[in-house]
Amino acid sequence: IIKPDSKLLIKNLIELDLTHCKDIYFKGGEPLLNTDMLAVLRYLDKIDILRKVVIRMDTSGAIIINKTINETIALLCKAKQVVFGISIDGPSDVQTYIRYSSNNLASLDNMHNFISVFANHNIAFIVSPTIMAYNIFSLDKLVNWWLVDITPAFKHLTLDIYLINFLIGPDYLSLRALQPATISKLVDYYNNIIKTKAYGSVFSHFPDTLKNIEYGGDKLHNQMVKYTLDMDKIKGQSIYKSIPEFTDEMCYL
Repeated sequence: IIKPDSKLLIKNLIELDLTHCKDIYFKGGEPLLNTDMLAVLRYLDKIDILRKVVIRMDTSGAIIINKTINETIALLCKAKQVVFGISIDGPSDVQTYIRYSSNNLASLDNMHNFISVFANHNIAFIVSPTIMAYNIFSLDKLVNWWLVDITPAFKHLTLDIYLINFLIGPDYLSLRALQPATISKLVDYYNNIIKTKAYGSVFSHFPDTLKNIEYGGDKLHNQMVKYTLDMDKIKGQSIYKSIPEFTDEMCYL
């Protein structure tokens, strides 16, 4: 495990000419748990660069360092713009299944609370789930939660959702592991959603994207089944309970 070394980080930053820096991207693990992030924000503020840059951050939206959160918010608010990309991969049970933790840190209630902490500040929030075998059945429910529950509650914030990130690896969790018959049903499912016009153009690309999914074969499918059963046993979860739509996939071919 590599521990953060804020002094070394700042020493390295001092050697860089940040005059024309426009964007700064904080990525995982969890930036809000990394003391380096606060050190960087302090340094950028000190050299009068912070107000000129856009801060982008990928976050689980579940963990906040309470001791420094007020200073973190104050510094973030000095930036030209702040954009949080929140890791939400599905509606309630699907989200906590995919992003398992013993104390449900990834619950949608925690996501709501996370946004609330920053609610009075000019910060944008973007949800961009990683589309995979487990959540492809219920992305409409995630969109509904975001548009119906979250958006009206935070009208003054910039909120968006993108459904463009399709999992490539591991291959056995990608859409290629799903049976062709399942993909065909999903095409019909999302075509029907599009016809309702309930979510605008959010799903407009789904039918064609799904039709172009090339089945990875029975061996890959069986690998997905074994992995799912093994992980359920280790974590004490149940795919059948959390994602009942996945039941037809849980068979060896």
